[in-house]
Amino acid sequence: MASGRWLVSTHSQPIAAGVNGAEVAKLFGVTPQHIYKMAASGSIPSFRIPGSVRFDPDEVAAWLKEKQAPAAASQRIGSPRVAAKFLV
Repeated sequence: MASGRWLVSTHSQPIAAGVNGAEVAKLFGVTPQHIYKMAASGSIPSFRIPGSVRFDPDEVAAWLKEKQAPAAASQRIGSPRVAAKFLV
């Protein structure tokens, strides 16, 4: 889950508070502002809690796998993009 961060819950299980944009940005090698812009446009899964935008690590991981699947399929050995890497 989210590094042991929990919100108080009236349910039997705690609710994960998620990770912030700076933590996601560090993993992706981009600025936090870029991550927050992606969240605002709906490009990356996120949720709001009062006063901040948070990211569920499991949802972000699933989103990233979805994004990588089409890219991996296009990089077959016969692909011009892969071939160009070997011609340099």
